[in-house]
Amino acid sequence: MDGLTAEQLKDTLEGQRIRTLFERQPASLTSVMLGILIVFAFLMPTGNGDLLKAWAAFMLSTVALRAWVWHMFRTDTRGGALRLWELAVAGGSLLTGLGWAALNGPLFPDDPGLRVFVLLMTVIAAFTGTVFSSVSTMTFWAFVAPTLGPAIYRFAVLPGGTVAIGGLVAGVACVAVLISIQLTLHRFSQQHIHRRLEAETLLTEQQAIFQAAPLGIVVLSDGNVVKANQRLGELFYSSLQDIQKNGVASLFATADEAEKFSAESRDALRDDRGWSGVYRLKRSDGSQFWAELSGRQMQGEGLHRSVWTVADVTLRTDKSRQER
Repeated sequence: MDGLTAEQLKDTLEGQRIRTLFERQPASLTSVMLGILIVFAFLMPTGNGDLLKAWAAFMLSTVALRAWVWHMFRTDTRGGALRLWELAVAGGSLLTGLGWAALNGPLFPDDPGLRVFVLLMTVIAAFTGTVFSSVSTMTFWAFVAPTLGPAIYRFAVLPGGTVAIGGLVAGVACVAVLISIQLTLHRFSQQHIHRRLEAETLLTEQQAIFQAAPLGIVVLSDGNVVKANQRLGELFYSSLQDIQKNGVASLFATADEAEKFSAESRDALRDDRGWSGVYRLKRSDGSQFWAELSGRQMQGEGLHRSVWTVADVTLRTDKSRQER
């Protein structure tokens, strides 16, 4: 991106990455709330009611804390200390991960069927956390490590300290898959952020050129003014809102002149050619002037959308007519 040093580009991309992390927080918190509800409903009949209520209260507190951090980030107008905001997200995710870890600790059920349920919920929680925190490696590990660690230990270490090779391999494979997913999503997110930043920079540059151009510029769609720069309003002594409201035909001195422009330019655009012609136009105060209109259809827009430049050539045209 032109105009940015390597250090500025790095800082900008880093800021966009952390903002993307916060953009995903509402969806992440929603998934946590859903998980809390499902776990509470399935484990309540196990008899650990008081402990389960304490767990639910803790989990809801972590959700509230993370929601508060998200809200404070959105209202932060300073735009600095982004790494501290990322650290705050990672801290909230760590607390949530510790809550999920309790399912394979004090809340681990005796019923074999419910044990499978806990295992599945743990894996699902780790997977969703990986997706929502993929742009932040710090947040990924802060959440996944406490979430999966106790589960792997629970299913890999049998009573008496015997290691179950199958459970250990399955646990390691699960972690490997999540790491692979996180790396892939992280790389994809970085590329997306980079492309979005390039597009925003290009759009800003184009807008600056569009407004600073010495010629009037107007985008037409089916005879309607879609967009115009300030210079066009200056040429016609009119506001851009009035030009859009009255339509392109009102800019011509006569209806015949407008029809002539429409017919000639339509043929050129149909053949995918640019068109340039001199026509009599009319300002809002009723005065007329000669203008050279040059245009071309916009890519991918067929005959419905075109961009035109408008140059006041009254002096040149009058002089040419006098010489003739």
